Amino acid sequence: MKADNEVIPKACLQVTHILADSEVCVRTMSKCDTVVPLICAMKKRKDSVHVAAETIKKLYDLMIPELVVQAVNGELIPFLLKLLEDPLSECDKPSAAKALIAESLKNMAKDLANGERILEILEKSPVWSAYKDQKHDLFLTNTTVSGYLTGPSGVAGYLTAGTSSSANNANSSAPPPLEPPEDAPTGDDDDDD
Repeated sequence: MKADNEVIPKACLQVTHILADSEVCVRTMSKCDTVVPLICAMKKRKDSVHVAAETIKKLYDLMIPELVVQAVNGELIPFLLKLLEDPLSECDKPSAAKALIAESLKNMAKDLANGERILEILEKSPVWSAYKDQKHDLFLTNTTVSGYLTGPSGVAGYLTAGTSSSANNANSSAPPPLEPPEDAPTGDDDDDD
């Protein structure tokens, strides 16, 4: 992701985004340097910040301590806070990217070993006060994000129930009766033998 060719960081971000769907892959990524290359790629490809933010959210949803250590040592928290200050005009979904970043920072702060240290960094940031207490689901679009269920198009980022049942088909969602109806065949009528 540190390549000079601008196509390579974007391709690497897209591959990492897909790999982050697998817990096994994320656990493997936690054993190698993952954070610094992500930062380098986001600096080179500001148009891919949304994809990177989704990737970071997937990584930190799993609460893997080694990744939190990488975030602290790799200066990811200050970098993400700077992104929250930036209008992200080159990014295709700036509000959603910022919501994902805020959720990722909240997840990092839950880490048992480094959470206090992360909270100290966050509390010193003036921009964090605007994000720390907000619910960010309204900024998420109808793209599937790990941890969120999305409804049909037009419903963005809300948890949705299945199809609603009306009074006419209320019985269709009811469990079957414990005893068969009186007029149902019992299976004991094997007189044809």
